[in-house]
Amino acid sequence: EGGAEVIIDRGAYEGEKPLADALRPALETLVAAFPNPEEHDPWNEGRVASVMVRGEVDLAEARALLAEQGFPWADLVDNGVVPRRFPSLPDLERVRIYHLAPRGLSKRAGIAADQKHRGLSQQECAAVGDSTADLACAAVVQRCFVVRNAIDKDPELAQTVTRVDNAEITSAGHGEGVAEAV
Repeated sequence: EGGAEVIIDRGAYEGEKPLADALRPALETLVAAFPNPEEHDPWNEGRVASVMVRGEVDLAEARALLAEQGFPWADLVDNGVVPRRFPSLPDLERVRIYHLAPRGLSKRAGIAADQKHRGLSQQECAAVGDSTADLACAAVVQRCFVVRNAIDKDPELAQTVTRVDNAEITSAGHGEGVAEAV
């Protein structure tokens, strides 16, 4: 329907605020507690269900902190390495991007909800992405593709892809990799 119907899953968040607004204090908690994470501006403009963070954090420590500080409904999910440096993070050789979102929300869960809404089977669907979070979608689709540029920026991801039966790496990256998958 071209996006005419928008369904927003609120995951474990039970409050009334819009999700991005509810996540702001959790983001501020992470930024204050760890030496290098920061908001991934300008990519948070217009976001609805998550807030993006960049830096390098220990996920277990970050999740424990969120729970301790009153955000047990929030989760920090690794979305892979970004292949550039940021002047605000001069000490990091490698910058990771994270999604701060309510627990229970993921790309994989979004695909599963859309399949149910549209009456599509797993065999009728494919996914294309560039991170571990995207690769997790392989569990709910027939085929999953990881675009080559993801491997170029995060070589460890290639090993993970080889362990997923219905996943493969495209020979091209970015849009050309998506076109190859299609």
